[in-house]
Amino acid sequence: TKTAKPTGMPYAAAITSMESSTFIPDSTCGVMYVAGQALDKSGTPVTALQVYLGGNLPGKSFNPALKTLAGLATAYGPSGFEFNLGVKPAASKDSLWIQLSDQSGAPLTDQIFLTTSIDCKKNLIFVRFQLK
Repeated sequence: TKTAKPTGMPYAAAITSMESSTFIPDSTCGVMYVAGQALDKSGTPVTALQVYLGGNLPGKSFNPALKTLAGLATAYGPSGFEFNLGVKPAASKDSLWIQLSDQSGAPLTDQIFLTTSIDCKKNLIFVRFQLK
């Protein structure tokens, strides 16, 4: 687990890579995911926040950024979110980013750059956003 560098933004992020079958039992190594949850200071789920994912992976661009809402992918908890990247696991460093925003689109985190792996046991990047 790594924690994103502290910023003046109200939310921090803890990032862990794991096998997607941890949350999606019928998933295979054929696809990469970025998923997670949003929590308040006490660890209570916060829903309806916007989550953006952008950048590039080998063979795929996420520009313009993809968008989802916390709370739509409950396999990751009541405030869960998920991006199915639609590509096989690939190694990259700082070419893919994620960002949490409020309902009006105002950023709650900076863009947080991710490291991906070709390892099937790390085809899910799990991001836990928590209010500081």
